[in-house]
Amino acid sequence: MNHENEQQVIGAGQYIKIQALTQPPVLDFLWANRHADVVSLLMKGSLNKFEGISPADLAAQISGRQKLKLKHPPWYENRNLLFPPALNLEQSSSWQTAEYKAEIYAEAVSLLCPASECDLVDLTGGFGIDSASFAKRFKSVVHVEPSLQLHQIVGYNFEKAGLTNTSTFLGTAEEYLAAPAINTINPSVNPIAYYIDPSRRTDKGLKATGFAACTPNVLDLVPAVFQSGSMLMVKASPMDDIQFDIRELSSAGATCRSVFAVAVAGELKELLYILTPQYQQNEAPEPVINAVNLNSGQTALLSFTRTAEQIAESRYSVPLKYLYEPNAAVLKAGAFKVVAQKFGLFKLHPNTHLYTSDKLVVEFPGRIFEIAELLPVSGKALKEHLPGMKANLSVRNFPIGVDDLRKQLKLKEGGDFHVFAFTAGEDSNKTLAITKRVSLLLKIN
Repeated sequence: MNHENEQQVIGAGQYIKIQALTQPPVLDFLWANRHADVVSLLMKGSLNKFEGISPADLAAQISGRQKLKLKHPPWYENRNLLFPPALNLEQSSSWQTAEYKAEIYAEAVSLLCPASECDLVDLTGGFGIDSASFAKRFKSVVHVEPSLQLHQIVGYNFEKAGLTNTSTFLGTAEEYLAAPAINTINPSVNPIAYYIDPSRRTDKGLKATGFAACTPNVLDLVPAVFQSGSMLMVKASPMDDIQFDIRELSSAGATCRSVFAVAVAGELKELLYILTPQYQQNEAPEPVINAVNLNSGQTALLSFTRTAEQIAESRYSVPLKYLYEPNAAVLKAGAFKVVAQKFGLFKLHPNTHLYTSDKLVVEFPGRIFEIAELLPVSGKALKEHLPGMKANLSVRNFPIGVDDLRKQLKLKEGGDFHVFAFTAGEDSNKTLAITKRVSLLLKIN
């Protein structure tokens, strides 16, 4: 799906800079110094090497590749690629999350047609990591980007990465959706899936939450998207309230089919919404909420609906042999009762999202600890049972924060033990649990 961009104007200075940076001797130099300390290179004058290329431009390329080492290893290893300013790299998806969202979006689109027969438009292309992953599963991908520099870098990188089913559009999401070629498309004949990852930065550089505070405003784009598109995936701030987002998207004319709270190694990274045009009837299907944790090539998935969470019955117990701490995706998704029900666990208290059992449940989506001691909240009591008074500390449904409690207990940070402070039991007792992380040669999420 190649749409000619009539607005495209190549800025000579930027174009010449990219031409210069992609000369073989320059690429060889950048690759040879990919592990080098950039500050040291600048101080030594080692980057005053090529006529027409400033040391700052060379430094940006070296540091950009270094920033991508953990975020996107396949592109880090491609010696021919170029890198954008640091902020664009910071806002880019990781390779893990990009691959996962391409997988789940292709699966969702397959309800309409095979993804290999469906075009996709990334309306907020950025550095192109998401677009590149989508291109592996969809018929074609259009990368939309208003920044001339990014537009040129991405076009060049796609070619060097062998992504032959991609094209680029220089302009905003609004300009793309208003293009005459788009307005003639019949989505029932030519299925199109859209993807939007709006910038979550305010004019002052602060992180924004809520669609209205982002650029572009997804709520304003929904009607235009569904004039030509059959499905839309939106990436939102991990700080957003899921139910609030669903209501706002509904008010804009979208039906939420599924939600994904995605964590990597226990750290929440993304909220994803898969949307279709608003149903004509009064009742739309209830969205499936998915709590996902990606870790070392394995995926822990817990799927449920809000109704299932509301009707789930909790069982309560005093702390038993094992203590379970849900991963960040489970907590964000709000699976407080469902997770206990699914894995046959007891809750410690209605508002304490820690769980317990006598029998080890290794499939639990989170961290598992074995309880060594249960104590009152007392530094003296803790000192009697914790050698060296050194441990990691967590609080759950507790009136004192971690830093203040650590000072109160005179507890040093680190070591092999983990102390949990929480509220438990019918009498809402404040309790300390000295624990050790369960470490088995089994799948622990």
